[in-house]
Amino acid sequence: MLKVVVVEDEELVRKGIVLTVDWAGAGCAVVGEAANGEEGLEVIRRYRPDLIVTDIRMPKLDGIEMLRRLREEGNRAHVVFLTAYSDFSYAQSALKLGAADYLLKPFHDGELEETIARIRSRAQTAAPAAPAAMPAPGAVTPAMMAAVAAAIAEDMGTDVSAIRIVSMKKV
Repeated sequence: MLKVVVVEDEELVRKGIVLTVDWAGAGCAVVGEAANGEEGLEVIRRYRPDLIVTDIRMPKLDGIEMLRRLREEGNRAHVVFLTAYSDFSYAQSALKLGAADYLLKPFHDGELEETIARIRSRAQTAAPAAPAAMPAPGAVTPAMMAAVAAAIAEDMGTDVSAIRIVSMKKV
């Protein structure tokens, strides 16, 4: 079972994620929740989850900075960012920190569960040390590229299929 921490400043959204996702069916258990990035750091340090589901924009400490600090401490948990903002710079920062996925709110029924299934599948096909199988900070997976393409497409008001990202390198 993957241990999960949910970090979301909007209480109704946080409770909705905790209570409506079939965590047990996804092979997960929510072990903690937090209302902002500072609380998130404490809860994550205490419970050492395998998966962190977090908002990006939150009071006190945003999700990107929270993840940056966790990575500096050596935390290699899988991270799924949830955000209402399709700003490319957020997606780019999330990718550089090794986020597993970046979902735009409101996300559709089953979308978070599908993301969790992909994460579990990658973890199960890895060698016994699953955290080492997680993409290294800066690594870009096809799911991440698709999320970035969707964010760009939304910002540009164009069809996602018209966008193909070939590199995340700075020019």
